[in-house]
Formats: sequence, C-alpha cells, structure tokens
Amino acid sequence: IYENIQLSNIPLSLKSLAITSAIAGEGRSTFILGLALSVARHRQRVLVIDADLRCPSLHKPFNLTNQSGLADCLSGEIEHPTIEQVSFLGETINLISSGSKPQDPVKLLSSSKFQNLIDQYKQNYDLILVDTPPAIGMVDAIRVASICDSTVLMMRLDKVKASELIEAEALLSKLNVLGIVANDSKQYETQSPFLLPQPA
Repeated sequence: IYENIQLSNIPLSLKSLAITSAIAGEGRSTFILGLALSVARHRQRVLVIDADLRCPSLHKPFNLTNQSGLADCLSGEIEHPTIEQVSFLGETINLISSGSKPQDPVKLLSSSKFQNLIDQYKQNYDLILVDTPPAIGMVDAIRVASICDSTVLMMRLDKVKASELIEAEALLSKLNVLGIVANDSKQYETQSPFLLPQPA
C-alpha cells in the first residue's frame, strides 16, 4: 500500500492520513500498524495517533497504560500527549494513545486544539496516521478526516455490505478520499491488501 502511495500522483503535501471503515471489525487498527511499519522501513518519520476515543485499541498490542493520551490533551488535562516509542517487528514507531475515555468525543475532535496538534506534528514527521471510529453511525470519523490531508477507507470482504460501503463513501464524499483498501479476500488469500483508486 505504501509503495502504491509513493508511486501515485499524490502531492508531496500529504502529511496526515485518516484511516476509517464503514463498520467495526474491518481490520482498521491492524492495517494502520502495518502501514506505519512500512513507512518506518523506508526510513521515514511516522506518528500513529489513536483518535478512536470511544473504543481505542492501538495501545493494547504494546501493553501501554493508555494514560496521558490524545483525549487528555484535548480536554486540557495535560498540555501535550505522551508520545510513546514502541518496537514493532524490528522498527520503532511513535504512538499517541487515545487516553482517558471522554464524555463528548465529538467535541474534542472538533476542537481547534486537535487541528493545531496535527499541524504541529506535521513539522516533525513525514507522515501522521490517524485511526478513527467507523464512519457509519458516528461523526467522529468525518471530523478527523476533515482535519487530515486525506483519508483511506478500509473494507473487509465478505463482512461489510455493499449498502454500508456506499453509505460510508457518501459520508466521506466531500473529503479527499485517497482510496479503498480491501482485505480478507477468500478468493485471493495469497495476495496482500490492495488500494483501489477512486473514480475521477
């Protein structure tokens, strides 16, 4: 996927990428860590942010406490979220966990403080990958996607319905969607996930 991104005609100004899906359980968090690993292997500085403030998961593979994270910063509890350096298959990536579960995630993700945080990290990293909740049923993903330079939509074949994928695409239609990553194909089990370009 990262090779495809580099070989495409995507502007060099792409510094932040939101990763979302139509529904839960489509492999979003697994994909974002794999993409971060690929970026790190290209000797690029990568930061992963868990902006799924409702059901966070990125701290779990690394046994992090999920304290002093994104939500704690956006709510004003701390000035800056803790940036964890985690080892992942021989590479080191930087990770900001979601932090304490807030009462109003949408309010925090809609704040100018979140925008300023992303803009600040763009100066220090080659690529920022932001994990979001599913797009259907919540506006969190739309808020995050509107702040990031572009968005990738995950879909798990044989799980998401066509109607759900169409609904998610419609919700994101006014934003800069880079493409769709399909995984868990039963027909092409030996192939890696692939990036489908959006029609012009």
